[in-house]
Amino acid sequence: MEWNDVNRNFGLCAHAGCPRRADCLRYEAGLLLPADLLQWPFVNPALWRQAGAEGCAAFTPAAPQRMARGFKQAMRSVPLQNIVAVREAAMAHFKISRPAYYHMYNGRRALTPQEQQDVAAILARFGAQEPVEFDAYEDAVYWPY
Repeated sequence: MEWNDVNRNFGLCAHAGCPRRADCLRYEAGLLLPADLLQWPFVNPALWRQAGAEGCAAFTPAAPQRMARGFKQAMRSVPLQNIVAVREAAMAHFKISRPAYYHMYNGRRALTPQEQQDVAAILARFGAQEPVEFDAYEDAVYWPY
């Protein structure tokens, strides 16, 4: 991982006492913070104090995940009369605009494992063949926005 990989609005963490710091992307990315950078967003330290047995709400895994790109192939098995309903259901579920939906659909935006499950469930609900397969897969670190 390099500093240039870090999203501009990604909140970093500096809690050196966190038991999950070695596995947390926010902490690991914080170690890369250039010394000449005047300011950058950080996770609210109050989260550290509130973290109990469940762990910090800001925890983000640093390990690569199996990301998926695009679901054009899966959409081909959805009955034609349900295509618009799939798009509307996905937009409502993810609370996204039409352009953002098409970024997911066309594979310009990678889908996390949880998002893959959600998309697969929506597609199956409207008649897609199961198991739902995505157009491509890659192992990558997920940088939330």
